[in-house]
Amino acid sequence: MKHVNILITIIALLTSCGQSADNESVTEATEPVAVVEENVVSELVKDESQKLSDNEIVDEVRQLITKLNNFENHSYDLKEEIPITIVDLNKDGYNDAIAVISGGNTSGGNSWREDVAVFLNNPQTNKIKHYKDLNVKDDLNYKTIDKIELSNDGKFIVHARGYKDEDGQCCPSLPIKLHFGFVGNELKKAEEIFRPDKLIGKYRKWNADINQYDLIEVKKSKVNYEVDFCVEYPEELEYGACWSSTMKVKGKELYKTPTEDEIGYSIFWENGKLAVRWSYDNTTEYYTKF
Repeated sequence: MKHVNILITIIALLTSCGQSADNESVTEATEPVAVVEENVVSELVKDESQKLSDNEIVDEVRQLITKLNNFENHSYDLKEEIPITIVDLNKDGYNDAIAVISGGNTSGGNSWREDVAVFLNNPQTNKIKHYKDLNVKDDLNYKTIDKIELSNDGKFIVHARGYKDEDGQCCPSLPIKLHFGFVGNELKKAEEIFRPDKLIGKYRKWNADINQYDLIEVKKSKVNYEVDFCVEYPEELEYGACWSSTMKVKGKELYKTPTEDEIGYSIFWENGKLAVRWSYDNTTEYYTKF
């Protein structure tokens, strides 16, 4: 009888453990954070003294950047002249970090680049983790990142420099700005509001086929925008043939409707340059400001 009672007790214990395990599985499947962890997070949020200080965040970011070295034959270092930016990016009550890194492929080749690395503070552990690199070189032909600026709307701006046509390899001078911010739980490049006045100015593109500059000047009229196309002969430093168009704002570009006498085209800002897209063949040409 003793053996029977012991057996019943063991079965009861096993059943209880099994139910507990099942309950834990359900909790993990339906709740992103376990109950015990939620309590810990609540205590951390309430107790500001337990959060990482700015100096501690900087130290953790430096360690994480070191761990990126030699990953798939790549080596990255912190760009020391640009301070690590500390800010609560995703508005969860914990400070995060933005750092500019530089490096490339250690196996050779011209793969050096600068990039922006984003680090988030994990509220479950109160530890910094590498969230993502922005891969800003994929979007723009830039050489150097100059600074990170925080905007008033909770976003941040990457200030970089790209190449004008006349720039040497050493010295990019074209200012570029990229805006980033969290949309929900994901960091995305923010779309800028189109400001037509930003396009006002003089631009040129070297046309090697005919050994001359193609020139564009965008001007503001009372109602619309005037665009002059000209040809400059460097030997004479004078304007050659010119023709003008009146353009209207359409979406995020200036647009000229094609007519029997004139070609249709649109003008907009892309990759740090003035872009001209011709409607008859949908090709795009890029001009730099001077």
